[in-house]
Amino acid sequence: MTCSIPARSSRAVYTGSDITYTRQCSDVQMLALMLRCRAVDWLLLLLQSAHLFWAIWGLIQARFSAIDFDYIDFAHQRLVEYCARKTEFLSLKMQ
Repeated sequence: MTCSIPARSSRAVYTGSDITYTRQCSDVQMLALMLRCRAVDWLLLLLQSAHLFWAIWGLIQARFSAIDFDYIDFAHQRLVEYCARKTEFLSLKMQ
């Protein structure tokens, strides 16, 4: 199952940092909007890290767990999601 993450331009509008809105903001409001955009970028990067972590965890569980579960398929799903989003997430400019 693939999650749907909106493009950065769409996220900017969602967080209220579109250009027409920011022209009416004070410096403090502008700073708050910029921080919200940065927070969303950081959360998306953490989401990417979680996909990789759970893929590795699934592979380890497949090797060592006695529980009857398809850990290989679970790891594969997480790795597919990681690869699908890798370029987008790793191209974020973290500041």
